[in-house]
Amino acid sequence: MKTLLSPDLDAQPLLLVDCEARSREALEKNLTRMGIRWHHLTGDEALPPLTPCAVLVELEAFASPLTLSQINLAGIPVIALTSHEGLYQVQDLSSMQVALWSEVKEGDQVLDVCAAPGGKSIHIAELLNGTGHVEARDLTEYKVALIRDNIERSGLTNINAVCQDAAIYDPHKKETADIVIADLPCSGLGILGKKPDLKSKMTVEMAKGLADLQRQILTVVHNYVKPGGKLLYSTCTINREENEDNTAWFVENFPEFEKIREKQMLPGSDMGDGFYIAEFRKQ
Repeated sequence: MKTLLSPDLDAQPLLLVDCEARSREALEKNLTRMGIRWHHLTGDEALPPLTPCAVLVELEAFASPLTLSQINLAGIPVIALTSHEGLYQVQDLSSMQVALWSEVKEGDQVLDVCAAPGGKSIHIAELLNGTGHVEARDLTEYKVALIRDNIERSGLTNINAVCQDAAIYDPHKKETADIVIADLPCSGLGILGKKPDLKSKMTVEMAKGLADLQRQILTVVHNYVKPGGKLLYSTCTINREENEDNTAWFVENFPEFEKIREKQMLPGSDMGDGFYIAEFRKQ
């Protein structure tokens, strides 16, 4: 029997072969954060002079059979990834904080009111370990179709997608959720590295309008939280008016909710994108 030794990540890089741009960006960012060296190859390029400790191959983008033959001959372990089979899902580290802050328990009922494309909802459904239920909502059938596609790939059965405007009250959901996720439309000023066009498109007036929309939605969706349940409010912006100011406004106008904690994450000083999250508990 051949014994596989643990890879020496300090001495040997991890080789990424034909990874799609979006998933490669996330992989490279996380590997760099962890201090793991990496090297990327495309289209049957020659192997790097330093033997890699392992190889990651993204099957949908794979186009390097000669490289794979060299890897096999060298006896290098290969890890095959395929997003289309739901084996993995790319999500920024900051966005993952929503599921972690939820501290979801098995059996919980969760409502995500602005869920597309469904990453946070699916993350929470996974943490439920096949129990409870997540309802992932969004405004249009197009967005809901994206959520359903990701749910289908995930193979999870404790989550569904519904087309519903978060700004319109749904009386059937009154005090039914242990956790409400309100990751709301925002100015996106925390993700300028991914969407640089926002620099020229976003105006002060537009940001003010989005802050008002966030308050309108919070006024509606807080009704869905059970007594003792929690509401998580988040944005991918660093605009105080949309973040800390809205949190202060919410606590003042809905005193049955207590602010438990809040955090503004900044790109460059925190892991991941610029992101804001606040946790409230209903008394």
